Amino acid sequence: MNQEYLFLLIILGLGILGHNHLIIEASIILLVLKVVGLGDVFPFLDEHGLDLGLLFLVIAIFVPFAYGRVKLVEALRLMVSWSGFLALAGGAIAAYLGAQGIGLLKDKPDVNVGLMVGTIIGCYLLRGVPMGPLAAAGVTALFFRIFGLWK
Repeated sequence: MNQEYLFLLIILGLGILGHNHLIIEASIILLVLKVVGLGDVFPFLDEHGLDLGLLFLVIAIFVPFAYGRVKLVEALRLMVSWSGFLALAGGAIAAYLGAQGIGLLKDKPDVNVGLMVGTIIGCYLLRGVPMGPLAAAGVTALFFRIFGLWK
């Protein structure tokens, strides 16, 4: 069996084991693209996939504002409270770690396997949720820097 198929099947199995529907769906989509001969799209996805994913994530975050579920006045009021300040700090730290995660994923794509297996372990043993490879990559990038394993 071709190594690429085997890898995607392993990822699919890990997604099923960890009840991570995003991993399951992504691996199935990539398998289908490969089987039907549309693998030519992979270089485009390799270059632009993270940006497209982040675009859709940001769109999803802005939807409550777009249809009026969250009012501007309420959002501004929250910004000057302790909750708002903590949210600003959390957002800034997460954005920094996310940027580090993108850099790590581009420089060391082989860490993806560890990120996925670690996420599955975290879901099962720590009762976590599958928060996504970008957040996991950001934390991993921090660990790599602490241990001198990455620039």
